[in-house]
Amino acid sequence: MNFAFCILNCLSYTVLPHQKADEVRHYSDDQIQTLSIAETQQQIIAEIEEHQQQIKVLQQQLLAIAGDSNDG
Repeated sequence: MNFAFCILNCLSYTVLPHQKADEVRHYSDDQIQTLSIAETQQQIIAEIEEHQQQIKVLQQQLLAIAGDSNDG
């Protein structure tokens, strides 16, 4: 009886701690807190800025490689 009740009324979430994680974590509905719109926007902006920084680093590496190939 408890099992059937849980199936109908319990939610569980499987979460990756970060995008490249190999492990997953499991949380029940009462362990999850939704973010406000402002918090969601802040997280998205922070992620975009991180990716933009990674792009800049990769572009610099490409320029360095191109410069080395022109010298040799």
